[in-house]
Amino acid sequence: MTDQAEEPAARPSRGAKKRAVAVFEALAMELADMPLRQFSQIELPEVLREEVALARRTRGGGSRKRQAKFLAGVLRRYEEATKLVVPQLERLHVTHHTDTVLFHAVEELRDRVCDPDQQEHALHEVHALFPELDLDRLAHLGNQAHAYSDRKSKRELFRILRMAQEKADLPGSSLQGAGPKDRER
Repeated sequence: MTDQAEEPAARPSRGAKKRAVAVFEALAMELADMPLRQFSQIELPEVLREEVALARRTRGGGSRKRQAKFLAGVLRRYEEATKLVVPQLERLHVTHHTDTVLFHAVEELRDRVCDPDQQEHALHEVHALFPELDLDRLAHLGNQAHAYSDRKSKRELFRILRMAQEKADLPGSSLQGAGPKDRER
């Protein structure tokens, strides 16, 4: 009789089951909607890879949703393999966030080089970060971008700064803290 009293407490509630299913469905949708470049970086067992590929190929609202629900069921069946996917997705999210932050920092630095009031300070900062860059060329591009609203010069300036940042391979560099809020502190 004590076994029967303990059994209902050990089973998850209906709501808990639905929440667990929702987690797998969200994971399935994320895998199905993920860009191919990112998806190719994720290690999956062949069975899961085939199911995810099928969900990715499925078009149409209702059929895609149905296929994602089916994929969620497959993910539940292969829970051990699914547990290995989650850290990989988290790593991709962190990488994407870092890339976005660096991209915005380079944009902000480019905008300061184009602003005559901030140009001198920005060029000193560029020289400190990337001493190999030609500051005269950067100043010329910044002046052209400001004086003539030249988008081509602005793009060229961004391209030069971005290539220097990638060449220097500065993940988490001082470019991350190059925003106006960080300089005021």
